[in-house]
Amino acid sequence: MRQALDRALEAAARADHLAVRAAGPSPAWLARALESFLRPDPVLRAATEILVMSQFDEGLSAAIGTTLGDSVSQWCSPSRRDATDAARCAYLVSTAFGLLLARTRAGVAELRLMGEAELLFAALTSDATPSLLPQEAAEHLGRFLDFDTGDPALDALLRATLEEVGRAGFDAATTAGIGRASGYSEGLLFARYPSKVEVFVDATRRQHAQNWRLNEAFQRGVIAAHGEGIAEAVVIREFQRPHLSLARAIHLEQVRLALHDERLRQVQWGELDALVAESTASDPTWHPAASPAHLHLSVAIGLGAACLPMLVPDAWQLPYDVVTVPFNEPGGPAAAPSS
Repeated sequence: MRQALDRALEAAARADHLAVRAAGPSPAWLARALESFLRPDPVLRAATEILVMSQFDEGLSAAIGTTLGDSVSQWCSPSRRDATDAARCAYLVSTAFGLLLARTRAGVAELRLMGEAELLFAALTSDATPSLLPQEAAEHLGRFLDFDTGDPALDALLRATLEEVGRAGFDAATTAGIGRASGYSEGLLFARYPSKVEVFVDATRRQHAQNWRLNEAFQRGVIAAHGEGIAEAVVIREFQRPHLSLARAIHLEQVRLALHDERLRQVQWGELDALVAESTASDPTWHPAASPAHLHLSVAIGLGAACLPMLVPDAWQLPYDVVTVPFNEPGGPAAAPSS
């Protein structure tokens, strides 16, 4: 995985903007590199899952931290290099991670990223300088586990399910632990659901149905006040804030499991498709859905931005607007808000 990320970063290097090994990169080179993440080989697919699973395994996390983690931190941490260059690398690494995680979306096999690569290459090599980002806070992200089914016991069970998975990973989370964390019992879980998988699928469905829309509403508000490029930078910053590590862990584990479970896959992407349909019905010019490739890259950027803080905890302090403003001004995809 480290070698693959090296190649992707190398493709985006240009002049003094990215201090990585460059040898005549071009938009076409970047497109080929990105498409290797769009349709990854088995080794890269396995490496992606290991990275997500390392959140729940200290030994695995330490091993990744001394190899891939150290490299990505050197590229992307504002404490280890110029913040503007780090932001460009971080945006590209996030895109690569996100493409790997979003590979089960319908239609991926037919996508071609040349147009988006041209926009991204131009943004990465632009002379944009950081601006002071607005301080709009995504307060709804702090309530990402608030369910309101009308049944307090069910709300507690759904919340406890996601909390336990976010702390231990799905495989290590137990129905007994979920019952205890809910304040009720394991018996309540089995009175409502036949298995841990079923309660997790239902909790994910309900959470996505609510949070996709809350995130989109937040982003639209920032767009109205500051424009699409600044809004995308703000959304990335907000979801990368340190206090949301549990939210990111839950989200990434949901995405990882959806790679293998058809029910979770339908929930993961079905709720997004419903949001896209609603948004385009109310606004036919809704930017993330300008084309299938635009929409997919928007989703990838959102997913990858959730992944990056695992390796670069201070990524939220980066001036992402040096990429997002030039990327969005010519019609590039704004990040679809993560759930």
